[in-house]
Amino acid sequence: MAPNDDDADHPAFPPRYGEALETVRAAIARCEAKQIAAGSIVAALVTEMMPRLVSTYGPAGAASALGDLAGFIASGREPARLPH
Repeated sequence: MAPNDDDADHPAFPPRYGEALETVRAAIARCEAKQIAAGSIVAALVTEMMPRLVSTYGPAGAASALGDLAGFIASGREPARLPH
């Protein structure tokens, strides 16, 4: 069974995942409190995420992960939402 973020110590997650998730969510909440548009928040997150994704997993790994994500989205299935 896939872990959810209530189990931040699950071995499927990298070290300090829970802390990172909490920090990112707090930053998003600050943007929302400043009434920054959702599209701007997403664009900023993707801008920061892409180089890190490629650096962490390599070009082929990043492309594979994005392809998997695209396939999931295109399938029309409801995405699992981690509680927060």
